[in-house]
Amino acid sequence: MKVIFFLFTSLIVVATFVVFLVFAPYHFYYVTLNEGLISEYLTLKRHDSSWHKTSVELSKGGDTVFSESTDLWRDFHFSNFNLPFPLLHPSLLVVPYIDFEGSYDELGARFLDRGEQELAEFLILPSESYELTQKKQKLFELPYFRAHLREKTPAQIWQDMFTLDLDLEGKGNRDWTTYLQELYKIDYRDLVYKLYILKMREHYFPVNTDKFAFYKDTGVAIIDLKNDDESYKDELFFILEKDIIYKIKFRYNVHNIMGEVVREKILQSIRYQESSEDSTNAIYAQYKQLEYEERIDQKGMVYLYAAWSHVPKKKEFLKEMIRFLERGKGNQVYLRSLYDYAYKLYGTNFSLDKDNLKESSEERLKRLIKKESDEEYEAIGREKLNIDDTKFENREQKIDFLLQKAKDNNENLDEKDNVLRSH
Repeated sequence: MKVIFFLFTSLIVVATFVVFLVFAPYHFYYVTLNEGLISEYLTLKRHDSSWHKTSVELSKGGDTVFSESTDLWRDFHFSNFNLPFPLLHPSLLVVPYIDFEGSYDELGARFLDRGEQELAEFLILPSESYELTQKKQKLFELPYFRAHLREKTPAQIWQDMFTLDLDLEGKGNRDWTTYLQELYKIDYRDLVYKLYILKMREHYFPVNTDKFAFYKDTGVAIIDLKNDDESYKDELFFILEKDIIYKIKFRYNVHNIMGEVVREKILQSIRYQESSEDSTNAIYAQYKQLEYEERIDQKGMVYLYAAWSHVPKKKEFLKEMIRFLERGKGNQVYLRSLYDYAYKLYGTNFSLDKDNLKESSEERLKRLIKKESDEEYEAIGREKLNIDDTKFENREQKIDFLLQKAKDNNENLDEKDNVLRSH
């Protein structure tokens, strides 16, 4: 009897141990997913449950765009993207937006209503390399799991970052036997792959991520960011192209339908398009085809701004853009950011309007020196016209005569001598 009891007890212990071994990985996965983990083989922070699955609602668009006339918008090659801009829209103004706290290449646009209240804005952020290796995570380097990870393509991993549901299915109304049988069907390698995806989210998602989704129509990944302003939503749009992640930060007013219109329009049109100076030339050529009144209005501003987005370091292009837009009426709303950018980078806002001109003391000195030099050249030219060259035996005699004349007028002889002898 004792032998039978011992064998029975041993059988129960062994069976319990086997069950534990079989289902321990699922428990390990559940705890790691919901509480985080710090170990020699894997380190994961604890994240909100919203990090576990995609947001279907976030990736859905409304039908507001379809009531918009296509004539009111046009796609432009802007920096590294194809993006829509409103042209002469009855409800929208679009103005340049440049982030002065970051890199000077971070350009964007603000969309305002006719009362100049902000409805939406976008800003192009610096790009980032897309890397699949998770350093110091030994779990993913174990041969059994590493082979499984290598079966996944970079594109599949990228999409899974924004679409894969990491939660284990709950027991629900099923009995334990049925539930454990369903659980057992899940391959351990799939559990490790899900932890790998969570680690990728941890690496690429901002800490204030609230929701995320994948917009399949254009291949744009969307991240909804937490913020304290209930009137506005902040989002990130990611596009993967040749192992580079291109980013746009987008913000819109959730209480105004036009803010949603702008968002949907961008999500439907956005795609990667490599920036090129050739695009500057092409867009500028199209700009030159516009009527004069259009060139100095919002429509012309959009063309010029899109063309300049490919050559943001070209000082002369910025200067001429500002001065040409100053010819239009009521263009201050478009010029403010350009003025500020030019002053920040070059010490002058390039304005030809004395009331709007802002320049550093150094730039003001340079301008005055140039102005004085130009006036001297003009004066010399006038003098040349009034002098009979036959009175002088050679060029040196003529220069000496002019220098003596300058001396009589109390002018700076050293500067005048340099000017004269250089001609």
